[in-house]
Amino acid sequence: MSFVREPVSDAEKYGFEALSKMFRTPMFHLKHCWTIDREQNIFLSWLRSGREEYFAEQDFLLWWDGVPIKVYITGSSTEDSPGKIVTTWESPGLDIPENFQHTREEVICVLKDALKVFKSAGYYGQQEDRTVVFKF
Repeated sequence: MSFVREPVSDAEKYGFEALSKMFRTPMFHLKHCWTIDREQNIFLSWLRSGREEYFAEQDFLLWWDGVPIKVYITGSSTEDSPGKIVTTWESPGLDIPENFQHTREEVICVLKDALKVFKSAGYYGQQEDRTVVFKF
């Protein structure tokens, strides 16, 4: 199986109420949509973006087998040609717990897989003519 974009289901199963408190983000941000790989037990959920000139700065939750990893990343989208959008993700910062069983490289690989499906707006960013580029 692989990542899919969809409205959130199973919020209680994944402890969204506790995650909302942990990351000090409104519950509706977490429950809005996610990019999930059920087989690997991983999901990516958007937390927030910066305001005004910091709008490109995004925070995400990468949840992997019960371990929450906060992701700080910069994203921007441009129109490459009419109707064809390119989203560029760069400069990831990761808060990986010390005892996490996977390496930073593995986390980045999974993050890229999830962001390829997330594109730029998760479930609501359904533009099919969207390319995702990574600068990390």
